[in-house]
Amino acid sequence: MTADATGLSTVTLHSLTQDVLVTVVSWLAFAVISHRVAVNTGHGARWPRYITAWNWCNLLQSLMLVAALAASRLGLPDLLSQTLILVILGWMTWLGYFIARVGLGFGVWQGVAMVALDYAVSQFTQGMMDRLG
Repeated sequence: MTADATGLSTVTLHSLTQDVLVTVVSWLAFAVISHRVAVNTGHGARWPRYITAWNWCNLLQSLMLVAALAASRLGLPDLLSQTLILVILGWMTWLGYFIARVGLGFGVWQGVAMVALDYAVSQFTQGMMDRLG
């Protein structure tokens, strides 16, 4: 294992690059797909408001998750750390649903479908990156 000028190992740098790529590709893919969904369901005019809220909430959610993971690495007891992460993931799921309902004017099941679509895009992107190595 080699290290670069910053002291990061090649493996760590590769892993970090993959994580950034997965995040960017997943973010862009969901934006494109959600626009098609909004247009096809007759809610296209509301999509800019939806994607704006979704973007800002994703930023906040990512920062909260990173903070929780960092706290875990810094010695927060496992039970507390895992509970915190679970609460954040639950809140992220609810917020995605709420944004779809309010931002797009979707019904209950359409909101659930948008959250499922968001997770599916993320998992698909992560799976593709894992296969690439």
